[in-house]
Amino acid sequence: MSLSQTLARRVNVSTRFALVQMKGQQRRNGGSLNKNKNIEVWNGGRENCDREFAFNASNMGKFLLGTVLPAAIVYHFVMEEQIKHDQIEGKPFNPRRYL
Repeated sequence: MSLSQTLARRVNVSTRFALVQMKGQQRRNGGSLNKNKNIEVWNGGRENCDREFAFNASNMGKFLLGTVLPAAIVYHFVMEEQIKHDQIEGKPFNPRRYL
């Protein structure tokens, strides 16, 4: 970092005093901060998910479909590749090797 950047980022004493004075006031951040309603709704739902989630067969099916099934598919293809490499290297077939 150059000297000019360091000096430009330095906060002088009067700015510090102004920040201490407006401690109880709401800061506007120069008008660059606008809350997004969709993000606020998402945060509220995420915080209250234990109250909003209904445990039923439909949700359990979606959960299993989205978590267990992809992992099982990846495991299956990795096992096929390992068995192929073992056959190429001349290792005997052992079904318990990669459990």
